Amino acid sequence: MSEPDEISSGIITFRVTREELIEVLLLDHGSHISHPKGHIEEGETPGQTALRELKEETDLELVVISPDPIYTGEYPIEKNGRTLTKKVSYFAGVIHRNEVVRISPEHIAFYWKDVRGARRMITHEGDKLALDSAATWLLQNDSTPIFTAGRLSQLG
Repeated sequence: MSEPDEISSGIITFRVTREELIEVLLLDHGSHISHPKGHIEEGETPGQTALRELKEETDLELVVISPDPIYTGEYPIEKNGRTLTKKVSYFAGVIHRNEVVRISPEHIAFYWKDVRGARRMITHEGDKLALDSAATWLLQNDSTPIFTAGRLSQLG
């Protein structure tokens, strides 16, 4: 397998609402809806990139993050009339429910959706698979203080 032309990293970002519902953040780029992500800069680890991109694109900071990527995928993209291969690694993370999203100018909107609703809105299949992996990560980490078993049962 050849090296990808572009390498990015991102975060599937969750929150627990006052009603104790689990929601996931989606960003609308105008042409597609996906998770916060961006290109890895020189000297950055994938985790550092994911945190930086979340901050730059949404002004959010995480309370909890998966120690390793929960999903990595490759897919073709069109750029300047050429087909390139893009590799994206996703982490899973949780924010405080009171955090306020401030999207960057590269996005036209953001949405907080339950996992099923988010899955329906996401444009690319790989991003849907990343969401599935993140939901599994949450279920496997139900001892995280921000979650209870009751809240996590919504993901099933």
